Amino acid sequence: MSEDTPASAAGSKRICQQCQETQFKYKCPACEIRTCSLQCANAHKEATGCTGKRDKTVFVPRKEYNANNMYSDFGFLQELSQEQNNANRDRKKTEKEAKSGMINHRHMVRMAKSKRDITVITMSPNLKRHKVNRSNWNQKKRELYWSLELVWMLENFSPIKTIEHAFLDTCCLGDLFRVYKDQAQATATETATDAVDKDEENEQKTTPMTTTTTTILKGENDRQYRFKSSIDKSSMEAIVGQLKSLGLDQGNIDDAGKLVWLHKVLLQSAKTPTYRIIDPLQPLYTQLRFQTVLEHPSIEIHSKIPKISLDGNPITILPMITEDPAFKKLEPENEESINQSVETNNEQNTNAE
Repeated sequence: MSEDTPASAAGSKRICQQCQETQFKYKCPACEIRTCSLQCANAHKEATGCTGKRDKTVFVPRKEYNANNMYSDFGFLQELSQEQNNANRDRKKTEKEAKSGMINHRHMVRMAKSKRDITVITMSPNLKRHKVNRSNWNQKKRELYWSLELVWMLENFSPIKTIEHAFLDTCCLGDLFRVYKDQAQATATETATDAVDKDEENEQKTTPMTTTTTTILKGENDRQYRFKSSIDKSSMEAIVGQLKSLGLDQGNIDDAGKLVWLHKVLLQSAKTPTYRIIDPLQPLYTQLRFQTVLEHPSIEIHSKIPKISLDGNPITILPMITEDPAFKKLEPENEESINQSVETNNEQNTNAE
């Protein structure tokens, strides 16, 4: 019987361990099996379930430890250090943003209570209603800007829920009619037809244009500011179509009074929902006075006063708030009072930090 010579044994170690035919070129980082080609390497992975990635934390005996292991360990430690630095940087950034946001949010809640007599109930920062709320108090201008949840529940139409941001509370909800009219006109002309030359032929090409329509709204004390609707075009077109079907001119603010605007009263039983009628032709802050909102106001718009809710429960309707002699409208504050309030706010933010 013949025996393998040392030369044949050494040659067998250079043969691909997958096909057993060709001299190997590669070695698997995970299990160190020798392969000659990509096909053999893939076949090895499919047959054994090997990942092809070396376990950087596997124990290597001292006798087998070489320079390659040392370089690999050094690279592994660098990766860990980099990941730790990135995690610390992201954590500090997130904490700073969250802290700043919570301070601004708490300040808005305080100002709504002290300056507008409106109680704001805050929710957990992880809840959706809190995340979408962008209501804020402009300390320099002494103004409150609301995020408004508007639910259009017009008769014979499906409800449409929208969110408007940065609505100045000294403006009227009826001003939204003018906003939607301007937006509808811009939407009607937002597709432009341009003549382009292509392959020496004139072809018609439609190019969608980005709508940047803003409307000048007027608040109390002749305060004017630019407002741009936050809702998407499809919802805008649906709302405008519903208003047209009801014979309402979006450009006429007085037509807003022909609809029923309701604000849900909180802290009531779900089986007996209670709503208060609000006047869309009066400044919003006068209609929310002495009321409670959950993060931001939620307004329902109906064609007529509803009798039951969507859940089938009977609805209690409270009359709108009328102005009483003791109620004082907002007046411009002098520079000294504003500076004093700014200093007080800075001290409160410093203590909160």
